Amino acid sequence: NMNDELWGKFILMLRLQLKTGMRVGELVGIRNRNIDTNNKRIKIVGKGDLGRTLNFGHEDDQKIWGDLMEKRHKGLFLFHRTRIQMFQSQNKRIEIDIDLDKPTTSSYYLQRFRQMRTELDIDKNITSHSLRRYFITRFVKETNNRDLCRQIVGHTSIRMTDYYMGKQIEPTTKTTLSIGV
Repeated sequence: NMNDELWGKFILMLRLQLKTGMRVGELVGIRNRNIDTNNKRIKIVGKGDLGRTLNFGHEDDQKIWGDLMEKRHKGLFLFHRTRIQMFQSQNKRIEIDIDLDKPTTSSYYLQRFRQMRTELDIDKNITSHSLRRYFITRFVKETNNRDLCRQIVGHTSIRMTDYYMGKQIEPTTKTTLSIGV
């Protein structure tokens, strides 16, 4: 549904959250002026107005970066305010622009997430925040760099990153050191 007029914006937001681990509030608040098109970076303003930069230089990022550039417009926010309207004559629902200078809302994203979950019959325990937890867990498993993950997702302490990861000890995880005893 990426190219669907009704779902396109949400699908891009969903992919971006999965790819970066952003909070929903950070996602909906991306300003166009914080997108560095030359260096493929986005400055994210997080909790407590703490800023961080996400780089989209990896080859796997090219598709999502291209979709972001296609979605970008002249307004203040990447994801601006829209509403869903039903066109009875075409029996079709689409999103129409309301205000290019106001961000879409967290409630828009959460509502669309619930709709997607219902339509795809996904467990109700999966929430938009589960995507953040997924990103953190996967990033640390693949890179083994908890501090870098902490910085990417905007945590102020490594304890919060560890909390998000939950239990990571598996039967094959080495939990002892060889000390000759």
